[in-house]
Amino acid sequence: ALALAAYLALAGKRHSRDVIAAMLWPDLNREHGRSALRSTLRTLTASIPFEWIEADRTTLMLKREFVRVDVLAFTSLLSENAHHGHSRDVTCEQCVKNYLQALELYQADLMVGFSLPDSVEFDDWHLGERENLRREWAEIHRRLSHYYADLQQLDQAVKYAQRWLS
Repeated sequence: ALALAAYLALAGKRHSRDVIAAMLWPDLNREHGRSALRSTLRTLTASIPFEWIEADRTTLMLKREFVRVDVLAFTSLLSENAHHGHSRDVTCEQCVKNYLQALELYQADLMVGFSLPDSVEFDDWHLGERENLRREWAEIHRRLSHYYADLQQLDQAVKYAQRWLS
């Protein structure tokens, strides 16, 4: 259930039930995989009083208007910085504000310790997502370290440099 929720939350588009079932239950045939998916969907939606997953006979998608996804908020803040009116090499005050908000969202690496040992495809996807986010986290620390060093705020610069190097 957690793997399905994470995949729907991060993948950001409508997905085929067959593709999801094959990814999460690779050892099951199509019929049993779809049955496992239906059961897992009931588990995910039974205790929540609103429809947060849009589902039809062939596809699934997270209803983003009902669910806040911290990873998407994190990447949205970084995307805002990429579209400022200055070079990507420049870090302005608004960039710093967005970076600091993004760091507040990043509490730990994505789903640390979670794995689906029977699904290499899910684990590969999960690892890729986690590593991409980790690289972004490190890049924020690098940029903040340089920003504060340029301002001669060396305590702040060292703090972010140490986290970047970690």
